[in-house]
Amino acid sequence: MTDIKKKYDTEGVIKYYHRTEWVYRDFWKLDKGMGLHFGFWDSSVHSVSDAIVRQNGIMAEMAGIQPHHKVLDAGCGVGGSSIFLARTIGCNATGITITPKQVIRANEYAAKENVSNKVQFLEMDYTKTNFADESFDIIWAIESVCHTNNKKDFFKEAFRLLKKGGKIVLADCFQTKENLTPKEFKQLYTNGVNGWAVSEMCTEQSFTSYCNEIGFTDIKCINVNDKVTPSTNNLIKQIKKWLIPGWIYFKLGGITDTEFMNAYGTYNTCKTIGKLWDYKVFMVTKP
Repeated sequence: MTDIKKKYDTEGVIKYYHRTEWVYRDFWKLDKGMGLHFGFWDSSVHSVSDAIVRQNGIMAEMAGIQPHHKVLDAGCGVGGSSIFLARTIGCNATGITITPKQVIRANEYAAKENVSNKVQFLEMDYTKTNFADESFDIIWAIESVCHTNNKKDFFKEAFRLLKKGGKIVLADCFQTKENLTPKEFKQLYTNGVNGWAVSEMCTEQSFTSYCNEIGFTDIKCINVNDKVTPSTNNLIKQIKKWLIPGWIYFKLGGITDTEFMNAYGTYNTCKTIGKLWDYKVFMVTKP
């Protein structure tokens, strides 16, 4: 491997989300879906906003979330999943994010959806929280664990925070193999997920190893590429039309490098789904 992985610290991730919120708002219909993820498509879905909401519903069913459960939404973004769970299931949810602007936005959305009494949003790192031991029944994470450089620390903290019998339900991108060629590395990282302020994806095997070592049981990992490829295909089509004018606009100072590389990275990453990465739902239980 000749390439060196670029490392994004907390400030790098915060900067990414601060500078790209308008992109998600305009192109990902943020105010409607309240989510920053790919979403799950099926016959009931007709738009990306529908897909984002449908992903919340499918993952809630997979985790068996009940009204009496307390949920930690780890890396909650603008709070859409927590709001969905509170509104449709009636459980209490706490969303945490390292991005101050997202806390403000999440609280605005919660008030709009009339669930402020069921949810709270806090600025906090999910690898080192200040919650008491065994505070939660479910730890929920959609496309958030990819951002930390300390993925094992996420699972350690989750084990501490979960009650006995509690579960992690996590959806994210997983590298398909441990070792990449220089060409593959450039495709997936330099020209790909580095544009999302992601330093490193993990393989399913790495997550499984962490969880076995920490003490989790009932490990399940489900490939759901078929549910997200309508979103990746749509992004490829949209961004392909925008890349050249976007590059010119960037050179003229109309947008920052963060915004341009977000689009460029998304385009290249979406082209490698099923090859260099898979989208999976990963679930484990604390015995």
